[in-house]
Formats: sequence, structure tokens, C-alpha cells
Amino acid sequence: MTPPPSPRLLRVEALMDGHPVPSAWFEATLEPYHLLFGPSDDRGLLTIDWEEVVTQANRELEFAIMDRWPPVAQLSGLLRVRVLGPRDIARIVDADARWQRLPATTMAGVQQWGQKLRAWVGRSVTVSVVVEPPHSFITCGQPTVI
Repeated sequence: MTPPPSPRLLRVEALMDGHPVPSAWFEATLEPYHLLFGPSDDRGLLTIDWEEVVTQANRELEFAIMDRWPPVAQLSGLLRVRVLGPRDIARIVDADARWQRLPATTMAGVQQWGQKLRAWVGRSVTVSVVVEPPHSFITCGQPTVI
């Protein structure tokens, strides 16, 4: 049986109380990879090119091959996407202080998102995900309570 072609795009939408969440940053998890994407546009939408998923996963694989196997091209299964919450941001800032692996623009965007979250403590952001073309991945947009 021939495997399905790789996805081309992930379309992600963030909503709070049914309203778009602009400037959101997301964690996409395709075990064992945890990848950062953002920010969403004014409509709460973010389109992620699959090649960017592969590029980020390959960087993770190079950094810690013992923790990251198999390569993302061989994965299928559950793809979870959620908005970064305050604990995630603290973890990312701490990790970047140690290893300095994220581009400065990514860190700036994540930190700005963290500042924006302060006004939303206790509220929930929901995420929906669409893979194009349809793929064998089971997609799951996970809610994040700020």
C-alpha cells in the first residue's frame, strides 16, 4: 500500500469566546517533536507550510538524535496543536537562555505573546487544525487555559 503524500499545509485557527485571537503562538506536537509556530494574523489564523514543520523537526533531530527518532517524514498518528500558555513561555525562555537555539525574532514574538496573555488569565483559547491535503494524521486542536 502506498503511503499518502505528505501534507502541504496546516491551517490553524485560535478563538477565544468565538472571537479570533491575533498574534497567537502555537506548539505543534507530532511525537516526539514539539515545534513552535506563530504568530496568527488578525483573524486568529496561521498557515504553516509542511516544509517548515520538517525543517524544525530536522533541527531538533540534529540537536538531540537520541530523543528524536524517527525523522518526521516517517511519522504518522496524532498531531496536536495548542496555543502557548504562560508556563510554556517560561519554559521556552528558560531553555533559550541555556541553549540559545531560537531565532531572536521567534523569542521576541513569544515574549510579546506572553505579555498579551496577562490580560486573559483564566480564559480559554480553543484551536482548530486542518491538514491539506487530507492526511492520515489525526489532528487535535487542544484548548489552553491562560
